[in-house]
Amino acid sequence: AFKLHVTPDNAQVIVLANGVKQEWMLENGEANLNLMEGQYHYTITAPEYITQEGTMTVDADHSDTTITLISKYGWLNVSHEDTTLTVEVQCEGRMAMKYPLPVENMRCVPGNYVLSIKRAKRFPWTDTLDIQAGDNSTLSPKLVAKKKEKTKLQKNMVLFL
Repeated sequence: AFKLHVTPDNAQVIVLANGVKQEWMLENGEANLNLMEGQYHYTITAPEYITQEGTMTVDADHSDTTITLISKYGWLNVSHEDTTLTVEVQCEGRMAMKYPLPVENMRCVPGNYVLSIKRAKRFPWTDTLDIQAGDNSTLSPKLVAKKKEKTKLQKNMVLFL
């Protein structure tokens, strides 16, 4: 028996075998099939995933195949110890949006993103990310405290103490 494992498990598997197109039904992302040895051309599609085509070989050495589709989106995670803050996210000229921290598994269309966090008495944090299909990006920004400049009077007072 030949086992095909596919992620995501709601994918559609179309196979060309001996000139005949057929759909292989998946149960929990798996198809168990009795196949003749040979080459099988496949097309696997799923909503929100990049379609994958190829040829699989079935013989004594190839009785188990795993195929994982790549998401059409990237995923963004931003963590910070101060959950009262927001992160501003802007993608390639689109309107900037603010999201409360932490941001977990935010779906992003592929592209360039500018992220920024502002907090009183801290330098603003900004980063630019190029998110590609299938990426899973995780950031843990650190905001640096602004140092107070002592006035001349405060410096002079220290000298007299």
